[in-house]
Amino acid sequence: MGYLLLGLPISRWLAVLTGVAVIILILRRLPSHTRENHIKIFFLAPTIIWIIGMVIYPLIYALYISFLNKGAGVTTSFAGLDNYTRVFKDYKFWASVRFTAKFVAIAVTVELGLGFLLALLVNRDIKAQKFFRLVFLLPLFTPPVALGFLAFTMVFESGPLNTFLALLGAGPVAWTADPKIAPFTIMLLDIWEWTPFCFLVILAGLQLVPEELGEAAYLDTNSNFQVFRYVTFPFVRPAFLTVMMLRLLEALKLFDVPYALTYGGPGLATESYSILTYKTALKHFTLGRGSALAILFLITILILFSVLFRISRFSRVYE
Repeated sequence: MGYLLLGLPISRWLAVLTGVAVIILILRRLPSHTRENHIKIFFLAPTIIWIIGMVIYPLIYALYISFLNKGAGVTTSFAGLDNYTRVFKDYKFWASVRFTAKFVAIAVTVELGLGFLLALLVNRDIKAQKFFRLVFLLPLFTPPVALGFLAFTMVFESGPLNTFLALLGAGPVAWTADPKIAPFTIMLLDIWEWTPFCFLVILAGLQLVPEELGEAAYLDTNSNFQVFRYVTFPFVRPAFLTVMMLRLLEALKLFDVPYALTYGGPGLATESYSILTYKTALKHFTLGRGSALAILFLITILILFSVLFRISRFSRVYE
């Protein structure tokens, strides 16, 4: 067995170095007027190869196998649109769509609202301003999977949260076992984790508002609401739209917290679209149907964000 360097055999590193040396020698022998163009191509090549190998090829391959009857223990055959029709007839699909839509609507709205409110409060000239900024940002550094397992230790039947409720005379709450409560438990965890991100981006936008402009507007209108509507918010709008788009995209891809905390349960109460796709493709090994789910998700994202960009006129916010 040969020696390894950064996980690869020495022979492979020698082959790579030899290839790089040959390319450099070829570039040095080229005329000076063409050398610069070839050098640009040489440095762009790794990125292009990465995009083709890790983005374009998997996408095309997923689209291809979505039209196949492909999976473990199944003879691969052409299925046409059968995978897509079976997805739309599956009650699990509609359950995951309902939960994901409810999660996005509630969690993202609360995160944006709380983030904006906290940013407005911290942007004022108050004592311990830096301390509050640090405290508000702490949840952002918690890995989602770790948050799911940490939450499990807090909300199980005899956990600290139910113990505290018992001291107040309230009965234990089935935070993850009740189908009506479990979705809101996931939402609360997501709000706790991602409100700091909204707060940080919106606060950066608020700090771009010139103080002199705000003071002059207040002298003219004598109304804080009018100042916010016509002066503050137009400056913050680009940051607000940016964080809204990012949170919508991340919320639609919800996977980590419900997977670690409830595994999509109880029943299908917290099974997000991403968890359904994962279970279909990598647990049940029905790769064709799992690919169909992924392609439908991609199409939905493209349509949704095209409409949002057009409605919000995102391209004009910097004019």
